[in-house]
Amino acid sequence: MIKFLVKGQNIETLEHKIIAADQIAFVKIHFAFDNNWKPLHKVVQFTQDEITYNRVLGTENTSCFLPAELTAGTVKMSLFGYDAEAIETVRATTVVKTLHTRPSGFEGENSNVPLTPDLYQQLLQKIQSASKGTDGKSAFEIAVEHGFVGTEAEWLESLKGVDGKDGVNGKDGCDGRNGVDGLPGKDGKDGADGVPGHNVPMGKMGLTESMVLMENPPILLP
Repeated sequence: MIKFLVKGQNIETLEHKIIAADQIAFVKIHFAFDNNWKPLHKVVQFTQDEITYNRVLGTENTSCFLPAELTAGTVKMSLFGYDAEAIETVRATTVVKTLHTRPSGFEGENSNVPLTPDLYQQLLQKIQSASKGTDGKSAFEIAVEHGFVGTEAEWLESLKGVDGKDGVNGKDGCDGRNGVDGLPGKDGKDGADGVPGHNVPMGKMGLTESMVLMENPPILLP
């Protein structure tokens, strides 16, 4: 058995045993409360890797199961409670108690691990259970009794779940077909007239071969 005494704002260990990971609804945590805590609506919080799991005890329950999502490693546990009958808001809190979860020898799929309902889902379950009674309190009133601070509109907004993770990117699509050839373009405009060329001075006339022979006749040898 695992049992703790909640006294004031402290959590004392009464009984403890080794906790192994991968359990589901098997490890039960028991609490004993001093007189200051007994009339309060109580909630146990387990935090690991910055994720908090809530277990609602209410005013009567004194035990809860360890959340199945907890893995091997360090787990921080604390409690808070509210006095629904007080005229002014009263909230009790505790220091953090560190639990150590050891690796288990379990080999298999963890896809069937049941998710721990969030705090307000658990409150709604209590509301449904209490709907057959004569209490007549609204869902919002019960939420306030269990620690919610804010307006009814804010409470309704808080019931919305957290956005899911982005899905995996899909496969690349097939290449599209070649497009149809476009129509021939229009003829371009005529270019501007060129600049007139400059007059080139006449050079010395070149001599042809016959003219060279006439000026320099060959000498005939006898």
